[in-house]
Amino acid sequence: MGRLACSFPRRETHGTFMTGLLMELEDVNCWTLAEAVGHPGPYRFQHLLSARFWDDQAVLDRTAPGG
Repeated sequence: MGRLACSFPRRETHGTFMTGLLMELEDVNCWTLAEAVGHPGPYRFQHLLSARFWDDQAVLDRTAPGG
């Protein structure tokens, strides 16, 4: 997760989002991620993804094989 930290503006945002993504959930969406990490609703994650406060290309570059 440390390699991805600079792609998100706030450490707690990327930390909880990545923690949720790494969990073995049957259905992965903002609602299930929020429930899994203890948020009352999906709104923080929806805002993160829709407002584009993260550098998606940097995440792809860092997670690609050899990245």
